[in-house]
Amino acid sequence: MKYIYITFLILAVTSCKSVSPAFRRDLKLPETFASNAKQQSIDSLKKEECDTLPSWNKLSKDVHLNALIDSAFQHNIDLQIMDAKVQQVRAGVTFTRGIRLPELQIGLSSGVRKFGDYTIDGVGNYDTQFSPNLNDKQRIPNPAVPDYFMGVHSSWEIDLWGKLKNQKVAAVRRFFASEMGRKLTENELVAEIATTYFFLLTLDEQRLKLQENIQLQERAIHVVEAEFETGRATEVAVHLTRSQLLETQKMLVEVEQEIRSYEIKLSTLSGSYPRAIPRNTLSQVDSLMGELSLTDPEQLLKNRPDIQQAEQLLIASKADLTSARKAFYPTIQLNASMGLQAFRLALLFEPASLAYNVAAGMLLPVLNRRSLKAQLMETSGKQKEAYLNYEKTILHAYSEVYELNQMNLSLDEMILLKNEELTILEESVNSVRELYALGRSTYIEIITTQEYYLETQMELLDLKCRKAQVKVALYKALGGGL
Repeated sequence: MKYIYITFLILAVTSCKSVSPAFRRDLKLPETFASNAKQQSIDSLKKEECDTLPSWNKLSKDVHLNALIDSAFQHNIDLQIMDAKVQQVRAGVTFTRGIRLPELQIGLSSGVRKFGDYTIDGVGNYDTQFSPNLNDKQRIPNPAVPDYFMGVHSSWEIDLWGKLKNQKVAAVRRFFASEMGRKLTENELVAEIATTYFFLLTLDEQRLKLQENIQLQERAIHVVEAEFETGRATEVAVHLTRSQLLETQKMLVEVEQEIRSYEIKLSTLSGSYPRAIPRNTLSQVDSLMGELSLTDPEQLLKNRPDIQQAEQLLIASKADLTSARKAFYPTIQLNASMGLQAFRLALLFEPASLAYNVAAGMLLPVLNRRSLKAQLMETSGKQKEAYLNYEKTILHAYSEVYELNQMNLSLDEMILLKNEELTILEESVNSVRELYALGRSTYIEIITTQEYYLETQMELLDLKCRKAQVKVALYKALGGGL
């Protein structure tokens, strides 16, 4: 018997000579969000705890925005679809939860067999009819032999090498990855709602500025018309100032249409039909939004759901690869059954009808293992893909935060410069109108100055909107928090 075990051990070892090692390389992450920062190994960072980001409700004090987000978490269709997908992955975990345990089935079966007269069974059954050693209950029916069975069946694959264990690990990790996928969808939804909300606030401010400029341009028209009546201005000046007013009024109509469109979008994202969206003003955003402080890049490893999702898929791929390797090892299978069996239904429940069967087997793939090799090659490729995707996700996350941080600093500087420009143009609008009344300026200067003033107002609003959006994007890029 020991020679048989030695033979199987030799075959098991030789069957795995072609197995390639797992793909792996040391991943690095910069210590700070700065160019040319010193890099450190990710493996050492993951052993340390990182501070988590505050929840969105703690970061934002805007009750209207928070109400939209809360409504979306309850009624958004995309989140409900993600819940259904997570439930599907959970089914895989439920299946593998008992994969290493024996299977037990209760069975009830019946059948009839007719053996040929020139077969061993046929002749033997016929001969037992004349045997003096058998009583009436033991005589086999002739010519057809019924067979009744009621009992339990059990089969058990002994996970000696850990193949089934790794299948369970892979299923659990994919479930965790689906949970991270749902969290990623949540963060993206929060960012989209907040970004759309700030767009809407910007449009409100644009509408207000356009209305103010319409009033300025109407007063300018009155001045030019008065000058035209006295002969100090031409009809061209009147037409150009009126044309500028009409263009501004057209812009106002466009902005009002965009406001309705964004209200519809926010209603849809929050899971409701189109409605008016209660909101604050863009000037209140800074006071209602908390400040984000950049910590170490290692924060990304714990907070970003896409990195955690890629990591879980990487672990699952490693478990799949290990399971594919173990498929080359011998499989030990135990089968057993126990119950009542008889060829007459009336005899089925007698004690003498008790029957049982126990069998054990060991199978080892030796020849024609192409399917196992193909599966090993496929899982090895998927493991490499998962590792590279994990590395790519980390690189993208760091680059995204770095870019948003630089953009945030640049916007602060641009807003400061644009405010100074707006102050100068506001003084110019008042001055050129007074100079025109004194005959020291032309209507072209009035039109040009008012046009620059309006453009600068719109540009400043756009910069403030981008500032708010970058803050939302930076919060999402750092991992979010709900």
